[in-house]
Amino acid sequence: MSKNSIKEIVIYRSQEGQSETFVEQGLPQLQGMASQFDGIKSHLTFQSTKEPELFLDIVEWESLEQAERAAQMMEEQMKKADPTAQIAGFGKTDFFNHFKLIS
Repeated sequence: MSKNSIKEIVIYRSQEGQSETFVEQGLPQLQGMASQFDGIKSHLTFQSTKEPELFLDIVEWESLEQAERAAQMMEEQMKKADPTAQIAGFGKTDFFNHFKLIS
């Protein structure tokens, strides 16, 4: 990871009882959307071993500007999507932030 790279940490939940639907349908939708943004270097998703509805994404970006632009575009897409185009099984975001390497 270069000094200029940014890590985006996102902790979120699927809808209650929908973790399998989210993993099979919603996650590929989200990853497909994210892969279209400029500056994305990697995108890893983890699922809690104790709470199957809890997920953690670690996304690496080339720059903070690209990460912030992608976050804004993703938020706009999610807001204007009609209910039939919602991400399958997605619940809510608990935590979202960007981090830089300091040592």
